[in-house]
Amino acid sequence: MVETHKYTRLGGRYIARFGIALLVCIGVAALVVAVLLFRKSSSLLRTTVVLVGDPVVVWSQDRATKRVVRITLPKDAVVEGVHGYGMYALESLWSLGAIDRKDGEVLVRSIEEALGIPIQWFIGKKEEGKVTLGLSSLFEYLRGGYRTNLSLPEFIALVMDSSGMRADKITDVTITPDTALTSEQIADGSTRQVLDTSRVDVLLGTLFEDERIRKESLSVAVYNTTDMSTLGSRVARTLGHLGVFVVRVGNAAPEIGDCTVTANKDVLTTLTVAVIREVFACKDVEGAVDVADIEVRLGSAYQARFLPQ
Repeated sequence: MVETHKYTRLGGRYIARFGIALLVCIGVAALVVAVLLFRKSSSLLRTTVVLVGDPVVVWSQDRATKRVVRITLPKDAVVEGVHGYGMYALESLWSLGAIDRKDGEVLVRSIEEALGIPIQWFIGKKEEGKVTLGLSSLFEYLRGGYRTNLSLPEFIALVMDSSGMRADKITDVTITPDTALTSEQIADGSTRQVLDTSRVDVLLGTLFEDERIRKESLSVAVYNTTDMSTLGSRVARTLGHLGVFVVRVGNAAPEIGDCTVTANKDVLTTLTVAVIREVFACKDVEGAVDVADIEVRLGSAYQARFLPQ
């Protein structure tokens, strides 16, 4: 009788353990399905996220090859802030975003412009600390410990993609005074380290080029219709990093609102146009173009990124 009760208890324990294991497997499977179903689609080859901490890390993964470019920047590196903030350290832009209720957008868009690459996501701790991508970070996400624009499926996908990443799959770009920071003296006699965009371009080289865009071999002309002189060159720089063949940068009238991308019907269906449309929120215009296959016109909507709000 005693033996019977013993085996009954043991059987119950095994059944309970099996049940727990089955529930865990079902939960993991459900999360994977959720990631696949609800992950945001994109024309861009890369998924890029800013991990806010000390240092600030830009983690950019090729969706096809899973190879990563990891850009490391000191938190006190100074860049030009979007929305008219002026020159600030990265950590200050993160704080200003919280104070002005713009969250991480101020920092992310400023880094995006400084590096000349599209960035979709950001994540940083609400308290001081470094973001690490692992199981513990999932618990931190669920308890609301992050400031982030990543949805849960996107966050899980990021953790899954980065877990177990081999060192030979990661290309490191480290921003230092020796590579892309310039020492600048300010009014009070102290110095600050300012990001030098021309040196950044040399460092990045072709790391962010999309071979699919290169193979389309479509030429692009960029025209600025606003009175802000730098818009055309900013956009041309970003497009160049993506592998787009920019043949002309100039000005045009009249001023427009939303960005437009003009090309013939067939060209409007290409990946090059899809990427331009996604990155700069352009509207399609079917029509003939004189000096290139694609014409991009920038208007007040894009200019607003650099004006005080």
